[in-house]
Amino acid sequence: MDKFTKNSLRKHDIYQLNDRRTGSTFSDVMEINTLELPKLPPNSDNTKLWDWLKFLKASREEDYQMLEQRSPQIKKAVGVLKELSENERTRHLEEAREKARWDEEARKRDAVEQTRREEQARMKETVEQNSIKIVKNLIKENVPFSIITKATKLTEQEIEALAKELR
Repeated sequence: MDKFTKNSLRKHDIYQLNDRRTGSTFSDVMEINTLELPKLPPNSDNTKLWDWLKFLKASREEDYQMLEQRSPQIKKAVGVLKELSENERTRHLEEAREKARWDEEARKRDAVEQTRREEQARMKETVEQNSIKIVKNLIKENVPFSIITKATKLTEQEIEALAKELR
């Protein structure tokens, strides 16, 4: 087996900083560990490394239960993972509730704004209808169009149109 094939089968590699010319190690305090989950064999090789890689790769409750029985450290890690997951679920639920409150407040504000716009439109229409009634009454009283124009800011053509409606 060549060096590349042998290295490609390993699931855990350790790298250190070395001087390329002399081969001396820069420091024995610092190293980089890589763990390759896809290379994890399906069956245990009875090492702690396999257990921890399986823990990192696990996605089913059964996997976690099996690993808890094999190692007290992993049992503790599973407990912490469950607690964190529960906290995250709780946080997501609270965020969803908060978003629902914001959405409801926005709907209420929109409804109030819509009601205000509708009321303004009704008031404007009422004012216009009352103005038309007043102008028609002035026409009936034979008030000259020039005076009605000055008082209402309507054009003489608009006043003539209202006068035709009265005939």
